[in-house]
Amino acid sequence: TQRVWARSELKQDKLRKVEEDGAAESSEGNADEVDLSKVYGYRVMRVFRGSPAARSNLAPFEDFIVAVDGTMCDPEMNALGNLLMQNENKEVELLVWNCIDERERQVKMTPSKWSGPGLLGAAVKHEKLEHSTDCIWHVVELTPRSPADKAGLVPNTDYIVGTPAAVFKREEEMSTLIRDAARKHEVVNLCVFSSATGRLREVELEPSENWGGKGFLGCELATGWLHRIPPRFDNNEEPARPSNFSTTGFSGNRPTSRDSLQSGKKDGHELTRKSSRRSSRDSA
Repeated sequence: TQRVWARSELKQDKLRKVEEDGAAESSEGNADEVDLSKVYGYRVMRVFRGSPAARSNLAPFEDFIVAVDGTMCDPEMNALGNLLMQNENKEVELLVWNCIDERERQVKMTPSKWSGPGLLGAAVKHEKLEHSTDCIWHVVELTPRSPADKAGLVPNTDYIVGTPAAVFKREEEMSTLIRDAARKHEVVNLCVFSSATGRLREVELEPSENWGGKGFLGCELATGWLHRIPPRFDNNEEPARPSNFSTTGFSGNRPTSRDSLQSGKKDGHELTRKSSRRSSRDSA
């Protein structure tokens, strides 16, 4: 089970709401340990240019706003919008968790009116932190002049994470979206994260059965542990554990051996499912 750890650098009231919702203490009796499955945040879906969110370098898809000035965000008791309104034109400190690097950071921001909507200037969605990157699709290969190629997808470094409205939560959502668009001859807007640039972009893709090759897209997509977005730290550096929201306590490490590739044509486009079995070794 993924877990988040509260360190002494932050006040305990940042975790009070999580503990009230039933986050379990560790088996060793560490009262600061919080089950990641109990922690929610406001996932940044889109950042508008020139907004306070843009000036604070919040990143769509990967950033979750978990707390504002030590108060855990909660839609019922402490909605993000209410917390920002209470601090309009005042500098606040956001606790932001990044689901790619699996680490947190403190972000200073001043909620204020600007030329667009809201005091934040970002579209957000309340979601659980756990499993926030489980259903992404890695672009492994593509055929020249295919719909995927025309949309500008790049093999090896591109990861399809969802649409501008929502991140994929189940593997079949991608297949259903593509199949329906092809049947209706519609263009779909996809959000694609590039590990080469570290940025999210939107692409327009028109699935088709009649482009001259196999499948609707003309590319091979893969998902699973071996196809997760790589964290952004130096290869010689062990990823630093954040002061109060680091993930630890996995039931097993990421796979150390390469499982056989099971390829096939699923719902009209090439999808690959790598085995997501983890190593039997416990994490340190």
